[in-house]
Amino acid sequence: MRLIYFFKSCLLFLLVVLFNSGCNQDEENITLGSGNIIKYAKNISIAPYRKGYKVEIINPDSNKKYRYFLTSSEDESLQGYQSIVTPIKGITVLSATHVGMLSKIDAIDKIKGFTDIKYVYNAELKNQIQNGTTVTFGDEQTISPESIIKSNSKLVIHSGMKPDFTQEELLQKINIYCIPNFEWKESHPLGKAEWVKFFGILFQKESVANHYFTAVENAYLKLKNQASKYATKPSIFAGNIFGDYWYAPAGGSFQAQFYKDASANYVYSNSEGVGSLALTLEEIIARNRNTEIWLDPGQSSMNKILNCHPALSKLKAFETKNLFDYSHDMNKYWELSASEPHKVLSDLIQIFHVRPIDSNQLYFYKKLD
Repeated sequence: MRLIYFFKSCLLFLLVVLFNSGCNQDEENITLGSGNIIKYAKNISIAPYRKGYKVEIINPDSNKKYRYFLTSSEDESLQGYQSIVTPIKGITVLSATHVGMLSKIDAIDKIKGFTDIKYVYNAELKNQIQNGTTVTFGDEQTISPESIIKSNSKLVIHSGMKPDFTQEELLQKINIYCIPNFEWKESHPLGKAEWVKFFGILFQKESVANHYFTAVENAYLKLKNQASKYATKPSIFAGNIFGDYWYAPAGGSFQAQFYKDASANYVYSNSEGVGSLALTLEEIIARNRNTEIWLDPGQSSMNKILNCHPALSKLKAFETKNLFDYSHDMNKYWELSASEPHKVLSDLIQIFHVRPIDSNQLYFYKKLD
């Protein structure tokens, strides 16, 4: 009798162990799946979960959160998340930076809709637009739902500049999803580039995207370390006049981070905000009469600057011809700078620390004549 009781006790113990082991395994999977794979970006988080990824996108202005479960299985769903099956077969992107991201994972052929060919730098996308495989819509806020449907897009990535995409409600009724992208609101250059991971997941090219970002991160940090060894830091300011104000990068912006990582003394580095500062021309002249370098004047030549605002000729940067801009190839900069921050940083290090500067060695920037 005691022997039977002993065997029953052992069997019960074994079943409890197995049951708890199974529960612990499930808990372990959930814990492992909860880890955010994003390191630098603040407006997106991505966590592996079951047969997919939990993605949370945050509007930094309103703190509104958009939750998506990107999964390879049509049978998978997650409460509180909008389920989207990957890989995406066709996509409409409404910002040039999205084109740059997709070029890094070899997914340009998936672009079925874009705004306008005049904003395109990528040769492959230009060909697709010209041969009709990619449709152009014009302004983001005037796109008709019919044109998006006709493009065979299954997903629309928009800039998030407006509170809501105008056609979102109607498109979602026919299973065309709309996702905002706040990459442009990131405060660190590597945070902007890290959004490539999100595009990789959309097309089941996670390994390609992760490999690309790791290479960019390593190149950027190596350049940053090299720049930190320069003994002197030049003084710089940036921006130009638009309307009644001079717009310069705020101290918490990704541009200011670029200047810091390239070892320069940015005049407005201590200002608050992650966007732009609105200053008067008088304030700029008073503060920057002796500043050494002027970035992004928004003009292709010094004569054009002089014709618009003669008073700027009094600035030291103008007198010494230390003006640099990317406006000679604007589409290239807007399309690729977010996904190639290491090349922006390389340009800035050369501009700040190499003399004489050779514009032919710069990737995005050019010295103004």
